[in-house]
Order: sequence, then C-alpha cells, then structure tokens
Amino acid sequence: MVFPVIVLDSSFLVSLYLPFDDNTERADKLFEKFSGETFMLPNLILYETLGVLNIKDSLPSSKEAYEELVQNKQIRIYHFSQAELDDIITWFFENGRGLSVPDSAVIFLASKLGADVLTFDKEMQKRLTKKLSG
Repeated sequence: MVFPVIVLDSSFLVSLYLPFDDNTERADKLFEKFSGETFMLPNLILYETLGVLNIKDSLPSSKEAYEELVQNKQIRIYHFSQAELDDIITWFFENGRGLSVPDSAVIFLASKLGADVLTFDKEMQKRLTKKLSG
C-alpha cells in the first residue's frame, strides 16, 4: 500500500455501533476525527464484529452495521491470502498469549502496512509495537 491507512479493530467497531457501550462516545469522536482517512477492515474483524453485535444487541443491528461498513467508501475490506493466514497463525502460537486470532490478524496487518490501529483493546495496544516475524 502506498497510502496511509488506519486498521480497524472489533473493540472499536463494537463501541461505534452499540449505543450502550462504555466507549461509544470515544468511538464516535475518533471516527469523526479521522473522517478523511482511509480505513482498512480485516475480514476476520468484520466477522467478529458482526457476531458480537448479534450477541450483545440483535441480528438486525449486526446487519445494519454490515451494510454501513461495506458501503462506506472510506473503508476497504482486507481479505487475507492463505499464506498470510498461515503467518498469522504461526505468530499467534508463538506470541499470542492473551490475544485472539483476530487480534493477531490486526497486529499482522498493521505491521505489514505500517498503519495505526483504532482499538480499545488494552492487550492489543501493548503489542502493537511488537514486530512480526517473517
């Protein structure tokens, strides 16, 4: 990628779409602050976000978020190749204590793109400076 991007994490997206989440106001302000930026949304994070919204709120809420995210011209959905997924899993088993596989995918993509991440996940925030091997 030759343009700067910001990688989106599910903790941020869930806060953006759940009006009763503790971080909703922060998410709204951050999304507005970076409104002119290009966002990269890993497909694994999209799926995780939809599941969390369905469980914490409703299936219609999940569907509404999906439609908004995929139609937003500033958001690009990133589909990992099989080789990238293999690298993510390898990194996860070597370094992922306290993280999920989707979290590892966000760290992988941010490292690959040299991008910042919008996340409220404290463990992920600690790890974002750690470089991936391979």
